[in-house]
Amino acid sequence: ADFVFAGTELPTDDPTDPPTDDPTDDPTPEPATFELGTITHTLGDPITIGGILWFPTLGTITVPLIGSGPLENIEVSLNGSTVTSGWSEDVDVAGNPVLILDLAALPLPLLGVWDFEITAEIDEEVLTASFTSNTDTTPPALTGLSATGEFSSDDTTTYTSANITLNFTPQDGQSGVDEVILVKINDDGTRTEFPGVNQVSESGVYEVVVRDLVGNLTTYAMADFGLMNTIQVSNQAPVAVWTVDGVSATTNWYTTPPTALEATLTGETRM
Repeated sequence: ADFVFAGTELPTDDPTDPPTDDPTDDPTPEPATFELGTITHTLGDPITIGGILWFPTLGTITVPLIGSGPLENIEVSLNGSTVTSGWSEDVDVAGNPVLILDLAALPLPLLGVWDFEITAEIDEEVLTASFTSNTDTTPPALTGLSATGEFSSDDTTTYTSANITLNFTPQDGQSGVDEVILVKINDDGTRTEFPGVNQVSESGVYEVVVRDLVGNLTTYAMADFGLMNTIQVSNQAPVAVWTVDGVSATTNWYTTPPTALEATLTGETRM
């Protein structure tokens, strides 16, 4: 026998019916993002060392603000404290938002680094980006200055026919030493640098320049190394040409004592 169900037939799904709302079908919105672009200084790009942006001096820096949406309620804090002056909002030539920070107008600590944190809202979501900076206005130094080698000096000039070694130790407590360069002061006042050269064979007036990574420099004269500022280099030994009574002494024999002796020296006469 058959079972017969009496009643209303259950509805079947119609493929033409619109789909019902399913929250799992909704795409997850992309999270908002906020970051800083390349920071520049009025005197050029800062030098990044160990995660710290080193500026050559106080001045104005420009901080590009890059967000995934319109930025609202921007705030600036320095070393954990909100600052309300010394900065302003602006746009660059392409119309993108930037912050202008006037370092001289900000309450920068005398010691330690400057931790800047920028806060902005995108679609009511609060986001932050930060950078750490400092300024290096202290020139580097050379210590332990001395000179060794074969040389002699008078009141104005140091003479040598061999090598003179300049001894020193470069120091810089902030951005760091970039280079130490030997510089020749030419007769017309122009300067010729010898980067990477530690030995020269030209006579002249010399200096030593030490630069740090942000461009500060200190100049040392040869007198700081115990030499005269003018260096006379000679690779030619002196030669004496003697004359006796006006006649070359190399070609004549004399049976009577000469009445006049004269010597002419050529080459470097100091060594």
